[in-house]
Amino acid sequence: MLIWIYQHYHEKVLLQDIVHAGQLIRSECCRYYKDILKKSLLHYVNEYRIQQSLILLQETDLNLLEIAYPVGFNSTSSFISVFKRIKNTTPLAYRN
Repeated sequence: MLIWIYQHYHEKVLLQDIVHAGQLIRSECCRYYKDILKKSLLHYVNEYRIQQSLILLQETDLNLLEIAYPVGFNSTSSFISVFKRIKNTTPLAYRN
């Protein structure tokens, strides 16, 4: 399931797709993430997306819009909001 997330994080990630990839039922999939990774599925996916955005923030001059979409966010405002919640700073402050 993690490999599927790593390969598809930039797309719209649906629980049913991850469940199918792991060949589990929905409740087992959610419990797996909570028990093993100590976080919800959505939180894990968002953390991974933010991790990927860090590379782009450090190694490119792309603007936030050019970073948000390729890492799986559907708007810059949601990207900034999630980034701030996870990293306790804004993407631009992190870049600087």
